[in-house]
Amino acid sequence: MARRRRGRLGWRGAALALVFAVAVAGACTPVKGGPRGPKVLLVGDSIAYGFAPALGAALGGRPFESAAVSGCGIVRGRTYNWDGTEHPYAAACDAVIWGRHEEFLQSFDPDIVVWLGIVELLPHAVDNGLYTPGPIPGPGTYGPAADAKLVELMNEAWGHLQSRGARLVVLTMPPPTTSVDYLDQRTVHLNALLRYFASLHPENTKLIDLAALVCPGGLPCPEQIDGITLRKPDFHTHFTEAGAAYIAAGIAQLIIDS
Repeated sequence: MARRRRGRLGWRGAALALVFAVAVAGACTPVKGGPRGPKVLLVGDSIAYGFAPALGAALGGRPFESAAVSGCGIVRGRTYNWDGTEHPYAAACDAVIWGRHEEFLQSFDPDIVVWLGIVELLPHAVDNGLYTPGPIPGPGTYGPAADAKLVELMNEAWGHLQSRGARLVVLTMPPPTTSVDYLDQRTVHLNALLRYFASLHPENTKLIDLAALVCPGGLPCPEQIDGITLRKPDFHTHFTEAGAAYIAAGIAQLIIDS
């Protein structure tokens, strides 16, 4: 399916001794960056937006930019709530996110693009359909057909993000510490789709299992590791400042080495 081009966004919105699983989609050759190392671009939603300062610091002065936008995902489509109502910012996100990514791809020309977000698990209205990924019922189509549609949209985003030669690093999403709307189970399913998606592109895509770092024993995820509270007390999806620093220190070198 042909990719739709988005208009250019006119605003600029918004180590550790720990063993964790890292799944690599194929043999990744090192990125050739400048004298300060590879240029790293972060894309994603509010979780990525809040994580960006810690990741930039953990990269140790290597060139870093964030194109993350709170409330907006990485793939195209308008997001919906679980009750079938459209998010108030869904149309705006869908209209600008492709252009925002394109803006950073051209101006920053990254060597590595890091993918981090949870919005992809939400119902998406796209291509004249409404799709809820996973086996748990939700608005519109759910189950294998919805999963296939999300992977199609991920592949479309992959094509754009790597169009200037960047390598992609996909981070799995730590499940929230809540079962409201089955968010924990839906996140586990999203991670399975992310693993599959990454495996389709072994030539330039690496998957880092961030969920295993934050939730080493699986569900339920712990609130603290080594005395550090990792996530904020909302739905326990967004990282605290200390939690973000802890996590970024654990994955920065893996990103650099991708």
